[in-house]
Amino acid sequence: MTILKTYESYLRKHNLKSKDIINEVQPNSEDIIFLSGSVIEGFSNSSSDLDVYVLAVDPMFYKNRGNAQVNRTLLGYEQDIFSYDIVISIQYVSFKKAFEFLNEMSNNIIDNNLDYSNSRFIELYHRFLRSYVIFGEGKFTSLISPLLENKEFIRLSAYNRMRFSENRHDDSIGSLESGDSFTAYISARECLEKAVESFLCTYGETNPKQKWLIKKINNLNKLELCWVKEFQSLYFGQLLSLESEELDKKTIEMIKLSTQIRNMTIEKLGEVE
Repeated sequence: MTILKTYESYLRKHNLKSKDIINEVQPNSEDIIFLSGSVIEGFSNSSSDLDVYVLAVDPMFYKNRGNAQVNRTLLGYEQDIFSYDIVISIQYVSFKKAFEFLNEMSNNIIDNNLDYSNSRFIELYHRFLRSYVIFGEGKFTSLISPLLENKEFIRLSAYNRMRFSENRHDDSIGSLESGDSFTAYISARECLEKAVESFLCTYGETNPKQKWLIKKINNLNKLELCWVKEFQSLYFGQLLSLESEELDKKTIEMIKLSTQIRNMTIEKLGEVE
């Protein structure tokens, strides 16, 4: 299956075609539309939205269309469309802002000076790299693609996760030597998680969000990676032996306890005020 057909198959899961999005945006001939995010990467779930980016000569041209609420974003503004099976989040960005962002990121990549604590910038750059252009492909290829440092971004991202893993390695060993078994286990689990993330980066999985880790591994499992089963056993432990209903029950219990603790936090913050 070609990459194009793969992207369109992901859209069909939500009863969408790329032409539906183009019709929704009604772009100017000089503008670019690309899709990115979890839907296009094949990781989406029922709560995901479809991320649409419109690179525009004049983003304000689109602002007063329809009755959708307008929200500010990192580089422009967005409107959410609710008339489809999935929420469509359309982000409008001027070419000027896009060029400034990509040039800054490219310079930082070349200088080995990326700030990985700024996850919003890292994620947005990843989305430019993993984009599916549905309008203005020629312009994207000539203007945007030359600004993308794909190989070097992958290399830096992999090394960033490796350093994180190595730090947790040292933390875990230190805790073991101190007899702090629980802290050692937590550090070792994070050490393993970051080691896997660093490996995934070499396949272009550079999105800093951790929530898709397992789906990313499953996508690569067709390569018959020798360590996957051992990773699953160590990472999930006894959870692997649970039936799905029991696992879902534990998940709901964790969500409920999380809500309870957040509410307690709100109460304590009220006391502080």
